[in-house]
Amino acid sequence: SIHSASPGQLVIALYDGAVAAAARAYEAHLVGDIEARGLNIDKAQAIIAELISSLDFEVDSELCERLLNIYLYISRRLFDAVLHNTPEGLLEACKLLKELRAAWAQVEATGR
Repeated sequence: SIHSASPGQLVIALYDGAVAAAARAYEAHLVGDIEARGLNIDKAQAIIAELISSLDFEVDSELCERLLNIYLYISRRLFDAVLHNTPEGLLEACKLLKELRAAWAQVEATGR
């Protein structure tokens, strides 16, 4: 349940949502469904915006700065997929989001 989830579990859930949205956008791109691609890119972008807003620079400014730069890069790659009508940005966004999710899951599992 989301109400009993730890902050780390909530971040992992956000990553899961962003990965799923980016993957759906990629699939939609492959079949030429521009509307579905756009809707899913918008969902992924909204989740990234939420991840950015959850950064607490007072707790660890260096980590937050690194995450902010990664999130902004992913956001640009998603935008590039729309701007250039190519799937590469979607694939890269998925890859990076999966890597971030795995790192958070490892941190959550070790209780740090």
